Amino acid sequence: MSLIFPTAVTRQGDGLQQAIAGQPATIRMTCFDQFGNRATPGDAWRVHLSLVEDRAKKRVNELVAYSDCSGRWDTSIEGVYEMTYVAKRAGVVDLYLWSQSRAMQAGATTGTGAAAAATGGGGGATEHGQQSLGPIVGLPASPYSIHVSAGPATALHSYCEPLAVTKGLLAKGVNKASAAAASKREDVADTAAADVTAGDVVSVRANGVDQLQNPALLHENRIHASVLLPSGALAEMDMLSASAARRGAAGKKEADVPGCSAMYELRYETVMSGKHTIHVRLDGESLRNAPVTFEVHPSAPVHGVLELPDAVDSLPADLGTPAHVLLRTFDKFDNACVSGGLRVAGRLVLVKQPVGDNSILMPNNHTVEIRDRDDGTYEVHVAVMMTAVVKLMVNMDKDMGNDEMPPVVLGFVKEKCVEPPLGSALGAAPAAVAVLATAVSPECRPVSAAKTTNEVLAAVIS
Repeated sequence: MSLIFPTAVTRQGDGLQQAIAGQPATIRMTCFDQFGNRATPGDAWRVHLSLVEDRAKKRVNELVAYSDCSGRWDTSIEGVYEMTYVAKRAGVVDLYLWSQSRAMQAGATTGTGAAAAATGGGGGATEHGQQSLGPIVGLPASPYSIHVSAGPATALHSYCEPLAVTKGLLAKGVNKASAAAASKREDVADTAAADVTAGDVVSVRANGVDQLQNPALLHENRIHASVLLPSGALAEMDMLSASAARRGAAGKKEADVPGCSAMYELRYETVMSGKHTIHVRLDGESLRNAPVTFEVHPSAPVHGVLELPDAVDSLPADLGTPAHVLLRTFDKFDNACVSGGLRVAGRLVLVKQPVGDNSILMPNNHTVEIRDRDDGTYEVHVAVMMTAVVKLMVNMDKDMGNDEMPPVVLGFVKEKCVEPPLGSALGAAPAAVAVLATAVSPECRPVSAAKTTNEVLAAVIS
C-alpha cells in the first residue's frame, strides 16, 4: 500500500494571530504533494498543537499536545485540514504546530496497536499490519505569537474590592483626577467597623472577570453604581478608570478600547450621616461582594442651636430654680452630632433696665452651669435671683476657634411679681393705678417699662 504525505503545507485563519478565552479559534491548512497537487493523506497524517504560556523556546520533542483542540479533514475541499482550539488564559502565548505520519507495514499483528496509536506512542500491531510512527516534524513558521483576549466580563465572576476610605480629599477641594491618583486609601475589611465621617470619600473598586477567571474589560455603559442614602434617596457614584492598577491584565491595552477598563474606581463623597449601601451592578446583576454597607458618623461640630424653655420672658428669679436651655450641636453638613467633649462656656449680659434701676450682675446673684450629655447636646442651666432681662451668650468651644453664638434673651421675674388674678385691681381708678405703679418695689419692677394700664397692673403686688 502506497501512502502519500504532504510535502508542503500553507496555514491561514485568525487562530494563528489572536483568540478569545473560552471561544473556539480556527486554523486551516492546505496540504500539497511533491508535485504541487492538493493531497489528503487522511488519518495517516496528524497535526498536533501546543500552547506555551511562559513563551520559553521549546524543542519539538519537548512539546505536549494541547488537550482542548480537535482536527478534521474538510471533506468538501481536497487537501484542507481544519483545527479548532479553545484558549483559556488571557495574554500572549506561543502556538506550536507539528506533524507526525503513521506508516503501515505488512506483518503479523497482536491487536494492541490501536491503543498505542491512540495514545501517540510507539509502533503497535493491527489486524492488517504493523504500524509505525514517523518522526515529529515542526511546521514551518512555528511557533506563532497569539494574542489571547479575555472573554466578556460576567457579574457572576466580576467582583468588588473591600471598601476604602480617603479622608476628606474631595471635601478639601482636591480635583477628581488627583483624588483618583492619591495613595491615602485605607482599605476596610470589616465595613461594619469602618471609621467614616461626613466629608470622607468612600470608594470600592469593581474588577471585571470573565467565566475563566481572566481579568476582563468592563464597558462603562454596562456597569452602574449608586449609593442608597439614609434618607432613602439614590445618589450616583463617580466612576473613574483605574486601569493603571491592572495594566495589561485584561490582555489588551486600555487605549485600544474606548470607554472600557478592567477596573473602575467608584467614589462617593459622604455628606449625610447614617447607614449607606453601595450597589454595583453589571448588566443589572450585582457583582460579587456587593452590596457594600457602611455607617457614616457626623464630623466635628461647627455650629449649634439653642432650644429655649417655655415662658422665656417670665422665668422664676430664684438661684434654686434655674432655667434649662438645651444646646444641640451640628457639623458643617447639618448632621446632628452624637458625641460630646466640647468645652462649652456661657455668660450673662444684663439688658439695660428702666431709669433708676441700679441692678448689676454679680457672682453671688446669678449662675451659668454647663452639663455635657455625651450625645451631642449640652444642658445650660441659668439662674438669676432678681427680676431682670439678660442676654445668654454661649461659646461652643473657644479652643476650636468658634465665636460666640447669637445671644438669646431671657426674662426673670420674682414669684411675688407674677401677674395677679384677673379683676383684683380692675376697680381702681386711673389715678390710683398710677399711685400703685410708683409703689412697686424695685425688685418687682416689670421686665419691660409699662406703657399701658394692663401692663402696670400685671406688675402690681396683689
